[in-house]
Amino acid sequence: RWYSLPTIPNLGKCNINVPPLPPERWVKKADDHYERVYDSKESDEYYHKLLNRPAAFFVAVDKSEGKLIVKMNPFVAAHRAAALLGGENADALQVKYQLAELSSMGEPETKEFHVPNSDAYEETEFAENEMNLPLYPRQAKALTRMMAIENGDVLFEESEMSEHVLPGVGWCLIANASKKTRLRGGVLGDAIGSGKTVITIALILKGAAKARASRNISAARSSATLIVVPPGLLDQWDDERKKFTGDKLKSIKIDSTATLKKYSVKDLCEADIVIAPAGIIDEGNGKKRPYTENLQKKAKSAPIPPASSSHSQREAPTIEGTWVRCMASGPEIYVGNKGNQKYRDQL
Repeated sequence: RWYSLPTIPNLGKCNINVPPLPPERWVKKADDHYERVYDSKESDEYYHKLLNRPAAFFVAVDKSEGKLIVKMNPFVAAHRAAALLGGENADALQVKYQLAELSSMGEPETKEFHVPNSDAYEETEFAENEMNLPLYPRQAKALTRMMAIENGDVLFEESEMSEHVLPGVGWCLIANASKKTRLRGGVLGDAIGSGKTVITIALILKGAAKARASRNISAARSSATLIVVPPGLLDQWDDERKKFTGDKLKSIKIDSTATLKKYSVKDLCEADIVIAPAGIIDEGNGKKRPYTENLQKKAKSAPIPPASSSHSQREAPTIEGTWVRCMASGPEIYVGNKGNQKYRDQL
């Protein structure tokens, strides 16, 4: 059974329950390799703060009564769960707790997650001549859904938990902190040839007026949408832009750092779309890294460390989950079909 906790100030931001991490620094070595280092004194202080954090359980013996007294402090667990959400104002979080027995907890309950299509959405409408070619109904519905996300109308629940075990007794205090958050982006997951590019172009076109109003050339603030593609799709992506929108969207193609240097800050600020290859950040031979060196120069920043080559410090190359089809027209319609959008929409 879960019990709600009353709100308290600075939930998840308490330096006693959740000591802040010491700052990290990057030091350049003799071979131009950068290494992440920590100040030993700051690290030692942080370690002792962790050791001195309040305990979730308090155990004492009452010799006069011959009793073992066990108390728990749910707010200790609540602070740590809330900290995993970044810490929020008290009224933005919902916090609850429960006391469970390890013997009854068993294996974590895993649930299948569903990825629905956009059939339930209305089709986005376009003004006359807004698009050179119309979207198919399925594409127009997906666009409506994406625009709702862009406008901040779609919420989802973030949730984090913190567990604290009382050794020798088999009790576990569990705190759950959650908050409603605006969905920031998503994945347009569809089959090859289903029109992902044109839907994205239509999304940019629909948001172009708002984006242009927020640009500021004097402050070097661009409102362009950055499109990162494999090198072989650079021209193809821009051709699709011309095909569906003509000259309504201003595009800049950057195939290398040398090309990037030809454009001014003003050019980039006035663009609606900037298309670049995925490998431009790692461009270069040996120790030369043109893109990051140019970025460092323009930003007047300290040297930018290269990506870690150590496997232990790299992000996992894959994610795992259970995919369950939950759609009226699933991926199988793309297998062995006639290869055109009209036929796919009929299915």
